[in-house]
Amino acid sequence: MIAGAALASPGVSLAAVKSKDKDDEETDAGESARSVDVLGIAFPVVRNKKIVNYAFMNLRYVVASGKDHWKLRENAHILRDAIIIAFHRTHFVDPNTQELESDSAMAALWSALDATGLRQMVERIDHSQLEFQT
Repeated sequence: MIAGAALASPGVSLAAVKSKDKDDEETDAGESARSVDVLGIAFPVVRNKKIVNYAFMNLRYVVASGKDHWKLRENAHILRDAIIIAFHRTHFVDPNTQELESDSAMAALWSALDATGLRQMVERIDHSQLEFQT
């Protein structure tokens, strides 16, 4: 599982990712088979309308049970493009604290799924810790 926070469907609160035990490893194996990783998403950190840094994040889209994960995999490049557009259109990182504004980012990630017509395929979105260009 990707370390970080789990972004649940709209209407469900954000849940912290817990440490793994044996049951979690079995769950991870099942989820891994029905997940799509979108790695290396880069987006700007903006202060006073100027780019001051870039943030990088990895995403994992967990496909809902009973849905064909191959449809999401086949369209991952389209989803990646929609994510990048959303993250460049609206800024989700506080330039002073360099923390992700989770609620806004979650809304943008679900909107990217809407834009691609793939929202009904996804059960949950996980994301890694933010990394910054130094």
